[in-house]
Amino acid sequence: MIALDVIQKAIFQKLSTTGNITSFCGVYDLIPENASFPYVRVGDDRAVPWETKSFDGHQVTSTIHIWSAYKGKKEVKNIISLVDNAIRAGLTLDAGYTMDFWRLSSANILEDDRYQHGVLTYTFRIVQR
Repeated sequence: MIALDVIQKAIFQKLSTTGNITSFCGVYDLIPENASFPYVRVGDDRAVPWETKSFDGHQVTSTIHIWSAYKGKKEVKNIISLVDNAIRAGLTLDAGYTMDFWRLSSANILEDDRYQHGVLTYTFRIVQR
């Protein structure tokens, strides 16, 4: 089984139950039409096999998007820090899975005329036991 859903569920669970995030912004898998800014969307994943004779696993790259309508980068940078701190505190995976390795691959802030868009990309190695 590919671990994409395992990682997305763990990230969503962590972010949507971390009080200093949810008191500040919404956390979504699918952004509702009536969502107000700021918010976080969990998604955009990629998995490649990472296995040996003794275990099956995947290296999963997962991207988290932060959207802000604040007129500057302060708000999106604050949310990036909150999200990264929550991920660093640890994720709980479904039974039968363990995390062998993880790292922050990149953090970016993109800007258009109206919004600030933070992009965090993490790499996880997930093993099915």
